[in-house]
Amino acid sequence: MLFLVVLRTAVGLALLVAGAPKLRDTARFARSVRAYRVLPGPVADAVGRALPFAEVIVGAALVLGVATRAASAVAVLMFLAFATGLTINLARGRRDLDCGCFAFGHADPDAARISWFHAGRAAALAVAALPALLWATEPVWASSAAVGGAAAGVVIVAAVFAAGQVAAVTGTGPSRLDGYLDPAGERLARIQGAL
Repeated sequence: MLFLVVLRTAVGLALLVAGAPKLRDTARFARSVRAYRVLPGPVADAVGRALPFAEVIVGAALVLGVATRAASAVAVLMFLAFATGLTINLARGRRDLDCGCFAFGHADPDAARISWFHAGRAAALAVAALPALLWATEPVWASSAAVGGAAAGVVIVAAVFAAGQVAAVTGTGPSRLDGYLDPAGERLARIQGAL
């Protein structure tokens, strides 16, 4: 049970941390969703405006242990949709998109460009949300084990985000240099095709 609470809390906190910054500028986030070119324009705009609220509501429900099965089901579907949208665009060769993830609204315009790391992370979060859907647990305040699990979830999420910040500073993981050779590769392919 403790493991389920930790996972549920970690996924909930990830949704809260990702959704809260988007609430400040839902129009900008809607443009990010539209840029993926997966949904028709008006649908992408509606999804982009509603998604930040859904992330915060579902995240809060998971952290608090309220409507756990429903919140977990929505979280799994959201993360699968994120992974699908990212994968489609990566397969198209479109890496120059704002991820719309945790770095949304970052001052550095290159900070959130998409990579396979982002698609993998979304898929991993979908998998992490699945146990709470299959084996729903009682609310966080119902037992001391659940409170300990929630605290462990908070620590895990804090450690993951701290590691992400360290990776950003040290240059590991996605960076502004990802794909810097893509134009040269395209030029070379054109030259080879002309021969």
